[in-house]
Parts: sequence; structure tokens; C-alpha cells
Amino acid sequence: MYVMVLLFFMDGGFRVASDQVLYTSMDMCEASMATQLNALVASKPSPDAYVTATCTEMPTPNMESST
Repeated sequence: MYVMVLLFFMDGGFRVASDQVLYTSMDMCEASMATQLNALVASKPSPDAYVTATCTEMPTPNMESST
């Protein structure tokens, strides 16, 4: 599983966000990230605002029973 993490910086502050999607591959995550970054950069609220993002792999829990 892969998730996208976005960091928004504006007016001296920041926000951390996710697109709330679990991706099955890094390629799918990175393709979605590129699309989202383009849209966010095009609609940024001020010239000083910026956004950065990354896709990262999440560990999957071991579903085997321990009995």
C-alpha cells in the first residue's frame, strides 16, 4: 500500500494532508500526485504559498494468527 502526503505552506504556517486514497503501486500514487500538484500550484491562493508532496509505502500488518 502507498499513500500520498501533502504539505501546504502559506502565511508562515503549514498544513499536512492526504488525498485519503490507498494506492496499490508507487506508480499509481506518483501519477495521482503529479496531477494533484499541478492543480494545486495552478490555484494557489498567494504568490508565496507552495505545496510539496511525496508518496510513501505503508507497512502492511501481518495477518497471521499468533496462536
